[in-house]
Amino acid sequence: MKKLLLTSLLLLLTITTWADYYIHTQIFDAKTQQTLELITIRLLQKDSTLVTGAQSNDQGKVALTFPKKGEYILVVSAVGYETHLQNITITNTQTHLPSIHLKQQAIHLADIEVKGTAAQMVVRGDTTEYNAAAFKTHENAVTEDLLKKMPGVEVDKDGKVTVNGEEIKSILVDGKKFFGNDLQMATKNIPADMIDKVQVIDDKSEMAKLTGFDDDETSRVINLTLKKDKKKGFFGNFTGAYGLDINTDSRYNANAFLNIMQGDTQTSIIAGANNTNEARSGRGRSNLSTGSGITSTENFGLNTNAQIKEGFLIGGDVSFNHSNNSTLSESRKESYMTDGNNFNNYDNQTKLTQNYDVNARLETEININPSNTIIIQPEFSYRHNTNLNTNNYTYLNNTDTISWGNTQRTSIGQTIGAATRITYNHKFNKPGRTFTLRANFNFSDTQSNGINLSSKNTDNSATSSYIDQQTNTNAQSISYDIRLSYVEPLYKNQHFLEISATLKNNIRNSEKQQYNKDNTGAYTLLDSTYSNSYNNLFFSEILEVNYLFKQEKYNLTLGARANPSQTISKYLYADGLMRNITNNVWNFAPTAKLRYKLDQKEFIRIDYRGNTAQPSIEQMEPSKNNADIMNEVVGNPTLKPSFQQSLRLMYTKSFPETFASFSTGIFGSITQDALVSNSIYDETGKQYIQTVNAQDLPINIMGDVMYNTPFANKRFNVNTRTALSYNRRVGYSSRGLTLEEINIEHLHLGALSLTHNMRAEEHITLNFTHDVIDIGARANIIYSYTHNTLGKQMPSHVLDWTTTGYLTLRLPHQWTISSDFGYTARYGYNVGDANELIWNASIDKTLFKNQATLSVKAYDMLNQRKNIREVIGDNYIKYEKYNTLPTYIMLSFTYRLNKMGDLKLSKKAQRYINQSPMTL
Repeated sequence: MKKLLLTSLLLLLTITTWADYYIHTQIFDAKTQQTLELITIRLLQKDSTLVTGAQSNDQGKVALTFPKKGEYILVVSAVGYETHLQNITITNTQTHLPSIHLKQQAIHLADIEVKGTAAQMVVRGDTTEYNAAAFKTHENAVTEDLLKKMPGVEVDKDGKVTVNGEEIKSILVDGKKFFGNDLQMATKNIPADMIDKVQVIDDKSEMAKLTGFDDDETSRVINLTLKKDKKKGFFGNFTGAYGLDINTDSRYNANAFLNIMQGDTQTSIIAGANNTNEARSGRGRSNLSTGSGITSTENFGLNTNAQIKEGFLIGGDVSFNHSNNSTLSESRKESYMTDGNNFNNYDNQTKLTQNYDVNARLETEININPSNTIIIQPEFSYRHNTNLNTNNYTYLNNTDTISWGNTQRTSIGQTIGAATRITYNHKFNKPGRTFTLRANFNFSDTQSNGINLSSKNTDNSATSSYIDQQTNTNAQSISYDIRLSYVEPLYKNQHFLEISATLKNNIRNSEKQQYNKDNTGAYTLLDSTYSNSYNNLFFSEILEVNYLFKQEKYNLTLGARANPSQTISKYLYADGLMRNITNNVWNFAPTAKLRYKLDQKEFIRIDYRGNTAQPSIEQMEPSKNNADIMNEVVGNPTLKPSFQQSLRLMYTKSFPETFASFSTGIFGSITQDALVSNSIYDETGKQYIQTVNAQDLPINIMGDVMYNTPFANKRFNVNTRTALSYNRRVGYSSRGLTLEEINIEHLHLGALSLTHNMRAEEHITLNFTHDVIDIGARANIIYSYTHNTLGKQMPSHVLDWTTTGYLTLRLPHQWTISSDFGYTARYGYNVGDANELIWNASIDKTLFKNQATLSVKAYDMLNQRKNIREVIGDNYIKYEKYNTLPTYIMLSFTYRLNKMGDLKLSKKAQRYINQSPMTL
């Protein structure tokens, strides 16, 4: 009996020793007494080392799990609320704390130092959130520098931003638009040290937000939330830099950014000029990739958002941009032919481009009363461009040269655009019942004129040709659409029915006059073959019925859409007769959307939708375009709209205890009546290109898996993303025909050309952050396999392996040494030496009590930068190589103006706030 009691006691002690301990509590807003969801709760040891963390659920409740009893510090924090600190002693396995009420006011926090760093990112539902404090950047860093350090984020040489393979369409600041869809006005100018969180979200249209039902205008965007101490007063960065490249050409970069916060008004002013390939100026540090050619830019912009009074919000922006670009390029294009052989085209091209852009946008939201809201969004744009393009080319049939020549084209043009969107919403007395109207109006006018001097030479003089023509074009487009939506709640505010109707109309006119020289050398002789007058009317009617079922854990939307459309085209032929062409198309598609929140940590999303896309006027007008002597474009007035069906599946899971996150997804689409290329080649290699509706279905499938986790007391962080994709492109191609066999008025359909492309990607990122040193590395491996059904040659195998890294040392006396590198190995490009090692370095000295920084920066010190890309078309594959900036060194000076509000925090408390709150 004693042995049994002793054994039981030992077993009980063992169970007690290994038992988990729990803390339960609930979070409320002290003012409204409403429960608070997604509030960060952390448990710290007495030395402030992090033990565990969690997040409150939709009822404000939270449960912390940890391995042993003892004395702890409980920290509850959220943006906009006072941070709650509480000393607690845990003796029992279950501890129920009194409710915690957070106040909406700032306080002076006691000194506290948290060991370890904030979680870098968390995936919550279909939102990915990055904690900017977890990524160390330079004093002068801008948003683009911050994004480049974030796992899963890619910024290409043209400034395009993608997150886990999805393109970002625009950037919001604290939920408000920032220069519309001009992404680089934000990424190149907003200082990184202003940013608290970087949120990747789905941005819905105003109508979708008002009705609760998604429409076709949802896009993936980044929302930058600013630090609390940057929301009062004014803050600015002013930078001037000058240097030389290895060719002794001058390099300069000047930039000014001023952010003014006064009450409910926020205003940003941006100005800059540079000749270092920055599209919107900016003070970016690393320069591992730049755009094609060499570009000089000047820009100015003003963005403002204000609440005039309760229920009256206004915002907008105006911007001016001027750019000069000089590009030298080499390319090799391999076109697939019906007999299994290929045409190879080699080009050497010089292009000079100058653009002037003016854009203005205004947005006004008026809450007339609690039941009625109206939103008005006008826009205006103007562009003036000048182009000079010269090209020397050679065409080969396998290895035999069949034609060669050169072209020189000049053009001057301008485009004026205006648009207005009005959205009105009325809420009835019955909760959930709404009526919404949205009206869009768009206008654009494009005018251009240019000279085309081109020659084509062959062994047979009968097939040689020469062009010396002037072309004047004028194109106008007027479109409008009206959408009506009525939402009726069916049962307990859980079941909703939406009935919507949309009417669309687009009127497009195009006139082109092409002239040859007369005996005096003036361009007065009209070439009726390449001149035309074209009018196109497009009508579309959409009727939708959608059902929404809302539950605590999931939302389910089911619907159906009927979409008839009519196209009426009028074309003045060369014989002087006007002909009418009419197309009628009827499309029907179901829609389905599921948002399922398994718990606070897991989320499932399913989307299915069908969409119609209208052909462009350039594709439809039944005329010929010989602007490129070897690639003549033939219009197709019988084109029908394409119809795409897409399906997306996504699953995400977060691990609050370790601050890790996991996500995976798959996307697929097929397109009916897809708009693809029909390429007919004559015996000299000249191509006649016409857009046609595909008889086969293009297919696109992509899937990826992403995992991110910190380790070693949160000092290290690793992120990995694996992606696989398959794309089947459809095209048509024929070759070797004589001019007599080609009827340009009725271009025959070539043989079916299917291009299969499979792509595999692996991206892995590892970084270490400390007060003194930051180290990071990223490796990207991309393999691409391309095979065409017409080609006899072996399939194309292309491999890109890129390794990038950075090192930052923060030394005493406010010195900083930084270096970054990028090594790229390319295989299968057929453009000679394609490998490169880019190495940049800088030395910074902070001056005037952290108000200024003096820097010396060297870019591409080994002068190995190459600009190479692969392009896969409907029936061709192309490799391109462009010139870019050589090695250069710059001396820069930055002055920071900071007149913020009266929030006073100790240094240790500020360090803590910069690491907190960590959204889990």
